[in-house]
Amino acid sequence: MLERLDVAARHDVTILLIGETGSGKTHLARLIHESSERRKEPFLTVACGALPRDLIESELFGHVKGAFTSAHADKQGKFVAAGRGTILLDEIDALSPEQQVKLLRVIERGLFEPVGSNETMQVEARIIAASNLELQPLVEQGRFRPDLYYRLNTRTFSIPPLRQRLPDVEPLVRYFVHLHAASHKIDVVNITDEFVDRLVSYPWPGNVREMENAIRSAVIYCKDGELSVDTLPPNIIAGAG
Repeated sequence: MLERLDVAARHDVTILLIGETGSGKTHLARLIHESSERRKEPFLTVACGALPRDLIESELFGHVKGAFTSAHADKQGKFVAAGRGTILLDEIDALSPEQQVKLLRVIERGLFEPVGSNETMQVEARIIAASNLELQPLVEQGRFRPDLYYRLNTRTFSIPPLRQRLPDVEPLVRYFVHLHAASHKIDVVNITDEFVDRLVSYPWPGNVREMENAIRSAVIYCKDGELSVDTLPPNIIAGAG
């Protein structure tokens, strides 16, 4: 899958990522961005499912002053803020049918209007969409537009849960150790084999997100620059097989 993702990253195409909550969709989206020619431009994320439906369009497209009651000033949307970078639309299934129509226009023609404006603007950002639900059943239920689904489905990547990707565990461990050691300015000079083995044998019900949180905690409690089993959270130690 990573090889196919790398090929897609180097071509300027819209990508759909499907996977369980916490399976690493945001991590892979950032990896796609960093593997593309847009790597020096912004990478922005919009959690569509976390926004009230009446504010999603304003968040994506921006709005002009007076467009609605609380629009006291013009607002720049994420598509403009991303510039020539990448925008991740997480939980794309949360968009209403009307919002899906507007997103389809953005993907197909690169055009949109800010809320309350008649000015048509051009999108330069690359779009990566993500969902923790399979979209085909939503199409069949009338909850997701088939034209948008077929437009996205040509470049879909299904991300297995971490428990089904054991070879990925050790590289992810080392990646997150490096990331959080740098973030917290902690020198980690040794990662014991037992530390890695314990993480490989854990079932990871919370997927990559749970792993990252566990490793962040371990780094913070690192002793003398060494990550050993006793630096892991108790639930990880107890839950490993």
